[in-house]
Amino acid sequence: MSLNASDVTSLSKALSCWEYAEYIFATLVAVACAGEYVAEFTNWFTGGVKERKDRLAKRSTLLLVAALAFELVCLVRTNSLSEQLIGSLSDKAENADQKAQSAIDKSGIAESNATAAIGKGNEALDKVGAAKQAADRAKDEADILLRRAEELRKQVVALSPRNLTVEQQGQIAQSLKRVGGAHPTVIESYGMDGEGTALATQLIRTFEATGGGTPGDGRADKIVSGGFEWGISIRGPEYEMSYMTVLRDALVNIGRLEKASVNGPTTQATAQMSGRAAISGVAQIGGGGQLVRPPIPTSGPVYVLVGIRPPPVLPKSGKQ
Repeated sequence: MSLNASDVTSLSKALSCWEYAEYIFATLVAVACAGEYVAEFTNWFTGGVKERKDRLAKRSTLLLVAALAFELVCLVRTNSLSEQLIGSLSDKAENADQKAQSAIDKSGIAESNATAAIGKGNEALDKVGAAKQAADRAKDEADILLRRAEELRKQVVALSPRNLTVEQQGQIAQSLKRVGGAHPTVIESYGMDGEGTALATQLIRTFEATGGGTPGDGRADKIVSGGFEWGISIRGPEYEMSYMTVLRDALVNIGRLEKASVNGPTTQATAQMSGRAAISGVAQIGGGGQLVRPPIPTSGPVYVLVGIRPPPVLPKSGKQ
């Protein structure tokens, strides 16, 4: 007889209950025997009175008979349940043996298939190895091309005119808005410097986007002799330092402009024309300039001079 898991569990619980009952009635048999002994050979619990001894002996005998009968019932029931469990386990063992034999047969087939699969796997590994080598070569070539592309990109950036995208202009304007307050500003660039004037035009529009009004327009307003400012020079009074610092950081970090300084040293031009000055005929200007550090202005607007774009040059080797 084959039993499922729930049937086996139920039989096991029932067997345990009947075994406990058998132990209980065996204990009662021992108690009845003890009562017979007390009634027959001692005066315990009876005080030596014959009637009490007889009553104890009769009750012990009845308990003994009843306990033996129930113990026998429990023994029979326990044996019956044990036979059912053993029979079920035998059936399961037989089924397990059949399945094991079937598994052995199948394992032989699987072993043959595995041997064939190993052969195919080795062929696949060889192909994978060849493909990996080809992929490694392709990756090396791609890395070389990427490095060359990055070098070309840097060269293009180094040789391209300075320019602020619309997104960069908006981000710089947002940075300046956070400073708050009114900060009069003049944007300047050199005459004949189209690249600097184009960048100055973008800066004017950027300052207008802050909502603080239109800055002073000094685009293409200076013609100098003897030296130029490189990059962007920001000059203004000390009380505008926080505003000028935010402006410089925004131009460098957001605008990606190479050089921007606040109240830094400047090149003093020997000759300079600005505004509506004009020359004609054989007039000329000339002279040499030098690097000086002018005093910090005490008042007035903040001047933002878009100087000459810093060119890429070889670094100094330090060797004579």
